[in-house]
Amino acid sequence: MPNSLPQLHCPNIRCRAVNTDRDQFCQKCGTYLPKRFLWVVGSRADLFQVGDTLAERFLFRGPRVVFDTQPGLPLKMDVELPDTLVPYLKLFPYRLHIPQIYTLLALEAAEPSLLLLLEHAPLGNSDLAASEQGGISIGTGITLFDAWSTTPPLRQLHWLWQIAQLWQPLRIQGVASSLLQPDFLRVEGQLLRLLELENDFRLEPSLADLGQVWQQLIPKTNGKLATSLDTLCEQLASGSVASAEELLVQLESWIDNIHNAYRIKIDIATRTDTGMVREHNEDACYPADGAVTQNSMERMAIVCDGVGGHAGGEVASGIAIEALRSHLTQLPIDTLSSTEVITELENASFKANDLICQRNDQEQRQDRQRMGTTLVTALSQTHQIYISHIGDSRAYLITSQGCYQIMVDDDIASREVRLGYVPYREALMQPASGSLVQALGMASSSILRPTVQRFLLDEDCLFLLCSDGLSDYDRVEMIWREELLPLLQGGTDLASASKRLIELANQLNGHDNVTVGLIHCHVIRQRDHSKSASSEGLSASPSPHPVPPSSPPATELPQTQTQAVDLASPPQRKRGVGGLLLLILGLLLLGGGVAAYKLGLFNQLPFFNTPKAANPPAPPPPNIDSPKTPLPGPGLATTQKTDVLRLVADNNQSIEIPVIQDIKKFAEVTDQEATNPSASNPQPSEQSPANSGAAVASTITLPSGSLVVVDGFFPVSPAKADVSLPESPIQALKLQTCRPVIGSDTKTEEPTQEGADRLAPSELLDQEGVAPTSNVLLQLPDKPPKIDASTPKKLKPQFVWIKLSTLEPLVAEIIPAAQLNGDQKKACAPPPLKGEAPAGVSVNSDSTP
Repeated sequence: MPNSLPQLHCPNIRCRAVNTDRDQFCQKCGTYLPKRFLWVVGSRADLFQVGDTLAERFLFRGPRVVFDTQPGLPLKMDVELPDTLVPYLKLFPYRLHIPQIYTLLALEAAEPSLLLLLEHAPLGNSDLAASEQGGISIGTGITLFDAWSTTPPLRQLHWLWQIAQLWQPLRIQGVASSLLQPDFLRVEGQLLRLLELENDFRLEPSLADLGQVWQQLIPKTNGKLATSLDTLCEQLASGSVASAEELLVQLESWIDNIHNAYRIKIDIATRTDTGMVREHNEDACYPADGAVTQNSMERMAIVCDGVGGHAGGEVASGIAIEALRSHLTQLPIDTLSSTEVITELENASFKANDLICQRNDQEQRQDRQRMGTTLVTALSQTHQIYISHIGDSRAYLITSQGCYQIMVDDDIASREVRLGYVPYREALMQPASGSLVQALGMASSSILRPTVQRFLLDEDCLFLLCSDGLSDYDRVEMIWREELLPLLQGGTDLASASKRLIELANQLNGHDNVTVGLIHCHVIRQRDHSKSASSEGLSASPSPHPVPPSSPPATELPQTQTQAVDLASPPQRKRGVGGLLLLILGLLLLGGGVAAYKLGLFNQLPFFNTPKAANPPAPPPPNIDSPKTPLPGPGLATTQKTDVLRLVADNNQSIEIPVIQDIKKFAEVTDQEATNPSASNPQPSEQSPANSGAAVASTITLPSGSLVVVDGFFPVSPAKADVSLPESPIQALKLQTCRPVIGSDTKTEEPTQEGADRLAPSELLDQEGVAPTSNVLLQLPDKPPKIDASTPKKLKPQFVWIKLSTLEPLVAEIIPAAQLNGDQKKACAPPPLKGEAPAGVSVNSDSTP
């Protein structure tokens, strides 16, 4: 074994073989090798060099980082925990953001001192010594100030929101000063985490102090967010924002506004299994075992682990599932405030608890005979996820940066830590440390304390709910990189991942029932933006010629803008006599052209037989605002079935869309073009595939602003089907036309008067430089769609196939079915089974390839 690699002893006390820090499993017995890098806090920590060892097990790998070479040995502190360190324990429920005490060491020297070792600190490879950085990664932690300037505004506000959430709990424990130390504020992707805690002592930090720290971020902030953040800091300094609650309200209003430019897609999979030892399954899940729902109306997942033996635990878990399902599915979740959602999740838990208690009383179950169940629930609401928890079933957040346990178990060990008695590692060694202190059905709801956490979504992530059949012995931390990270990277799917988790739980544990629920959250931007706008948003200083957010890329300027640029060019030379002659000649030619047009001579030319288009607007004069160019439509690659598309044409003219006459023949032509690229541009001939029955041979006319419903795809994509098909780009969409929406219930509010130095949330710019608007997904044109005389008064829904390339330029926005208003739902209701034949499709024929 090379001496250069640090030694790592197997945690299996029957093995204790020596391995290297590069080994994932023991080379002798195959036991998983946990790698624990710890942050060192203490006045004498700087006295040690890389390579020094503490307590014959903690190896210095950086100036303040040690590596536990014997993670299997029990941890027992030899000194009493000082009061200054108790906040670490009492803030144990916030361990997602705050590191925890691993152990406390007493240094024997002329001046005795203590060294505190912290686990779950947000470390990064830069914390290691240069000689130790190769070949191993200890984390992705980076300081907030270093990450700020290259981060989109949505995530910047998300970080500030997390600081505001932590302010009051840390102030109660006397460590709010920790949030005022820029070196302590670190980020790992979307999560803000503290490197260590600092006591307030006699100081009482205020929100004014917090505002002074945030002011240091303003020079690193781009766009209008810098102005808004500057105003907010002034309000904190003046006391206008005097509480953490007011600060959270302000930040959430900005976050909600920016989130309107995004769409959240939720996929859910659940699975449960009896396991290798038990004879029956006391676990339960919702949706039902084996369910996989992709971008559906389902917004909830539940995992329960019943206790109480046969006809006990499984009954309790079943009652809990049904109670939560019936309570939560009847609520208008999207219309509730965050406080109301948290209250309803608690009420649903109380309802389930009461029902199980009633069943126990009816069957006269007492003490250990009473049946009960643990509970962990994930509920989605627009751009956020709520996790509710009771017992020791767990929830994990998996991102590209790491795997994080969200909740702490409701067991004796966690209770000892929250009360400030002993660190968690030491509490686990106590007798009955894993015994539950609360579960559904065990006691009155008056003493039940559900835990609910709220997570804002700003990137693709995964939530894992599971019973202890999987989480025991840190199996999730062991397997997440190989089994769950590929799900975020597109290397596997929900069904396969959930099945694989069950298999691994049975192989690695197997002693209990096992249940998993996977919630895959996709954060999708609704609209594409120009490169120039993105560059402006990333630039620290304003561009000398900023491009408006609604402008197209500089390389694809519309004709009106090109002409406007020409007007700004240097003045032309004065015309001489030759110029006057050319002007007279031009007038003569123009007069002849008008005469020819009146005589109808141009109508005989082939290129004059195209439909007449509206006269293009004259180029705008300098210093006069030209008509706004519509933003590029959202990409259709992420469109799902039942989504509604709003189609818009220039100048509100009617849209005439070519439709595919026969999708089966279109498929044949597509196959020919795929195998023979020259077939995509065939020479005109009667035998050419382009002239076959697959050609687009009919059209459909719709008013500008019309809505259509996505009903199918060609070819079927694996992401949009329940069967496994080879990946192939979408080439055509099947659409159902909607009846015209004459009015809109969306009202345009007049902008409120703001101070000269204050910006309303609606004026915030996102990273791409686009100012999001409220209800952007539900907005309709300012005026009702214009219906000309050729449009039937009662337009019946039709089904048509349209090429993707034809459709994309017309799509102004994608509206998920769940976000349609009442009028839109009526207009887009599916047609009756009997009716007229869809355009371009024969009667009683299935056109789906």
